[in-house]
Amino acid sequence: MGKRLQRMNGTSIPQKRNELLNTEVHLVMKDNTIFHGVISLLTETTCQFKDYRSQKHTFSISDIAEVITDQTTAY
Repeated sequence: MGKRLQRMNGTSIPQKRNELLNTEVHLVMKDNTIFHGVISLLTETTCQFKDYRSQKHTFSISDIAEVITDQTTAY
């Protein structure tokens, strides 16, 4: 099975709320910091995120430059 990266602009996060909740993602911040984990809560202005060290982070959506997800392909 292959994987494809799907990249989303940070401003499209509220519209993709149902697709992103409880999904493993890479969050790329505007200062080029990258976080890897699962999105646990999304509002219009904030994103709550749990990394794999069980640390919770809360980010302002305006600070997120990009969201990257892995999509498994059928081939």
